[in-house]
Amino acid sequence: GMTDVTLAFKQESTETTAMFEGSGQADSEKWKCAELPGDCAEFIFKSDGDGINDPARRWGVWALVMPASAPHVSTQVIDALAEKWVEV
Repeated sequence: GMTDVTLAFKQESTETTAMFEGSGQADSEKWKCAELPGDCAEFIFKSDGDGINDPARRWGVWALVMPASAPHVSTQVIDALAEKWVEV
């Protein structure tokens, strides 16, 4: 076996890179993101208002992020999960 071995790892980059940017109505093709590298991600959402005086203009964000190794989940299952989520 190996004894007295030291492994050293160097992070390639400490800078973040935007991997996806989007806006508009729900659309499974438009809101598709490539596989993200690593094991974490940062999400930033911006808005020019919250529709406080106009409930019909209110909006929200719902995202499902899964490991690449996870089994594929159908759009119908994701939609049903999102519907249940907004009921709470």
